[in-house]
Amino acid sequence: CLNNATFTASAVTIQPGETVFFTNTSQGGIAFEWFVNGIAQATTYDFSFVFTNEGIYDVTLIAPTLAATLCPPASFTQRIEVRCAVVA
Repeated sequence: CLNNATFTASAVTIQPGETVFFTNTSQGGIAFEWFVNGIAQATTYDFSFVFTNEGIYDVTLIAPTLAATLCPPASFTQRIEVRCAVVA
């Protein structure tokens, strides 16, 4: 199977209310599903998400192929940390 699911994130540590842009760099996928903490969010090639609350979030991309019966869907996960700025 020659499919892979990969993406880059515009940031991995942000403050609440900021948007992260995810650029899909996958190969071999015919469809794309984006999840944040296991909850489906989009079926677009690229993805962006506004993180409103502090916490640790896992963003996952799943990319099935035409040969779905032979090859399992590829997946990739990136962790995003949302935290308030420290005021000294």
